Amino acid sequence: MIDEGEPKDPALRAAWGQAIAACDLALQQADLEAAEAWVLRALAAADAPGAEATARHRWAVLLERRGALEPALAEAETALHLDEVAFGPAHLAVARDLHTLGVIFARVGRAEDGVAVLERSVSLSARLDAPEERAMSTLMLGSAYRAAGRPEDALRAFAEAAEQAEQLDGPHSLRVVRALGGLAEAARAVGQLPRAHRAWVEVTRRLAGLPVEAPLVIRVELGLAWLGLGLLAEEGRREREDARAMFSFALELFSPAEHPAAALAAERVEALGGPLAPHLLPRDPAEPPLVVYWNPAARMGDLAHPRGGRWTVEEARAGGPLQPGTRPPWEVLEGPLSPG
Repeated sequence: MIDEGEPKDPALRAAWGQAIAACDLALQQADLEAAEAWVLRALAAADAPGAEATARHRWAVLLERRGALEPALAEAETALHLDEVAFGPAHLAVARDLHTLGVIFARVGRAEDGVAVLERSVSLSARLDAPEERAMSTLMLGSAYRAAGRPEDALRAFAEAAEQAEQLDGPHSLRVVRALGGLAEAARAVGQLPRAHRAWVEVTRRLAGLPVEAPLVIRVELGLAWLGLGLLAEEGRREREDARAMFSFALELFSPAEHPAAALAAERVEALGGPLAPHLLPRDPAEPPLVVYWNPAARMGDLAHPRGGRWTVEEARAGGPLQPGTRPPWEVLEGPLSPG
């Protein structure tokens, strides 16, 4: 018996499968024009409810990425209905549709609706033993709880998401650091400042060894962590110089990205006297810098200050090539360094 998730006609089934695979690849590559062409082919070949649902789900994702949110919402709701017709309410395709609905609800400001569908997606993914889908929806659920003004629930969801993502992806993945960042924000919102501090520090520790070529999204997550730590230093401990340094690190990581948090970091660092370059930080002999990247061909590399921040040093100034992961003494690095 043909699965209702695929077209019944063999020729249509082959065309549909090719179109869905090509559409998924185009979406991964952010080629939305190609994705549209392929999803229209998939729709044309869909002669069963589940096959049409899969194509309409991809169409909803495409529309959401284009910012056409109301049409995206309509397509996602249609996909959910068709999958429930084809498979019943307890199927992985239904969990997928519910997750996408949650993403769109978040973007249109319907936080409570987002919570409802994402709670159902998380529960269904757990019942179906689908850890990948569960991790994605749990992370999104944390954001939905936060938007709905439910920080305690957000704290719980982000903690679960961090644990799930680390099991799937390892300790340095984007999902892990996003979950830890969300956990820190939620902890700060409920007054658990030590827990917020620990989570943001953990993000900085996990990402400290990344070279400057690290993906921009990762650099932004690290910048958000330094912004959070700066706010804790300024508002909690009243450590103005620490806060100034941390806001400076955040700005360095956000640039040249356009991110809403960059404006807050810029505002706070100016209020504290302006950006602080890493070479102006104290050089504690007990805490030497960390070599995070070295380019032998260019004869230069990146070092990280133990309290945050990053700069570039040339081989001639360092007295020779440096090995990533090592901690040379401050005396090796004579004079001010160039912020990296």
